[in-house]
Amino acid sequence: MDAHIALCRDTGLLPPDCESIAGMLQARQKLEQALEWAKRDLDLETSNPESRRPSYRLDGIKHGLLVKLGDSNRALESAGVSNK
Repeated sequence: MDAHIALCRDTGLLPPDCESIAGMLQARQKLEQALEWAKRDLDLETSNPESRRPSYRLDGIKHGLLVKLGDSNRALESAGVSNK
């Protein structure tokens, strides 16, 4: 997996790369690290919106990771639900 991450960084990280890396980390039960990769998609989109298309599956991945990590407030926020 380290080689995959290095290749992505060398060739230019794209949202689908974030999705695949987050998925690999999630499968290995490295949930915090998977969440960080899921968040990178948003950073990519805001840094260069013309050349980066978002990976919409990452929203679901991020939400699921927050639920698994027990962060229900952030999970609700990521789903666009207010808990007030």
